[in-house]
Amino acid sequence: MADLADSNRVRLSYVKEVTFGTLVANPAMQILRLTSSDFAANKQTAVSDELRFDRQTGDLIETAFDSGGSLNIEMSLGDTYDDLIESAMASTFSTALPVTQTQLNIVASTGLITDAGTTGHFTNAAPGQWILLAGFATNVTNNGWFKILTAPTVNTVTVDDPMNLLVNETGNGDETARGKTIVNGVAKSSMMVEQAFTDIGAFQLFRGQRVGTWSLNVESGAILTGSFGFQGTQVDIDEQTPPTDPTWLGSGSYLPATTSAVLNATSNVGTIVKNGSALATAVQSLSVDVDNSLRNQNAIGSKFPIGIGYGRLSISGTVSAYFQDMTLYNQMLNHDDVSMEFNFIDGAGNALHLEFPRVKFAASAPAPSGIDQDVMEDLDWQAIVDTTGTYMMRVDIAGK
Repeated sequence: MADLADSNRVRLSYVKEVTFGTLVANPAMQILRLTSSDFAANKQTAVSDELRFDRQTGDLIETAFDSGGSLNIEMSLGDTYDDLIESAMASTFSTALPVTQTQLNIVASTGLITDAGTTGHFTNAAPGQWILLAGFATNVTNNGWFKILTAPTVNTVTVDDPMNLLVNETGNGDETARGKTIVNGVAKSSMMVEQAFTDIGAFQLFRGQRVGTWSLNVESGAILTGSFGFQGTQVDIDEQTPPTDPTWLGSGSYLPATTSAVLNATSNVGTIVKNGSALATAVQSLSVDVDNSLRNQNAIGSKFPIGIGYGRLSISGTVSAYFQDMTLYNQMLNHDDVSMEFNFIDGAGNALHLEFPRVKFAASAPAPSGIDQDVMEDLDWQAIVDTTGTYMMRVDIAGK
């Protein structure tokens, strides 16, 4: 009897495409971390309406094909999903600040941070970017995420400090200021994704894959989970007996998956900030959903879409908070502009910061759900473009 495919032997990997939908020669395929996926070629058909005197169906006609699927994940950092985040944001990360230690001095009254080692630590810093300060031993409140206001020289930046966390300090040379930033944009990118059933030597290659959706789910007492949704074009197949590498790999290779820790909602979630202040209300869960409204671009004579188009960007989410006052409910009733931020950090110091400069609470419904239950306020929120017309969402990542 032939071997049967086992889910524990399935490998998903990807490589960025140079030209949309075109095979990458000798690719370096990055192996992905996942909990499940459902990549498939999706056939569209139509039943013939031709009349037959014997009442039988004459034909089932193939009318179109497309491809894609969802990659379900447990969220981890350390470059695990950075390329996928870039595709979801339709943009690219800035050049990361160096992770090397240097002496950083702080003047709290002006938010001035100086690289006293004159190593040019802030060469790639940009206004609006968030940086993660670490290594300050005397005043631990100097460690954390701060937003750059100005970057006047390669050795200095000024940062915003709405919660008055900064304290004057002369560093001892063990400090770091890390980060790279991205905001939603209009840059198109694509990748080819390989799904390999390694135990039976069967392979599917999904070309022209664009990330249409990205979601994150944070719930107390649980692992951070999420997903990336892909939509693309042509599918190629290969089968090797005995199992070996597919033909399209050529002299390419597979890059190992990252090994950074999976994030949890207990020790890895930092301060949730609303309107520049730490949220006083305790939160049980929150979610973020990014949707690029992708669409197939079909054409006569082409079996698969000739392109994948981008539509309007939608960024929304939910917050489930313990009901303790009318603050959030009033902001929903008054249709107030609200800014939101939250961040995550693993035990190795890899960190993620999400900023939504302008959101509206679309719904809020505190109500008793039953006997012996806490009253929860479940809010739906929708991000809209900031008042300068620049962005809806900023992602900052600090690597190690």
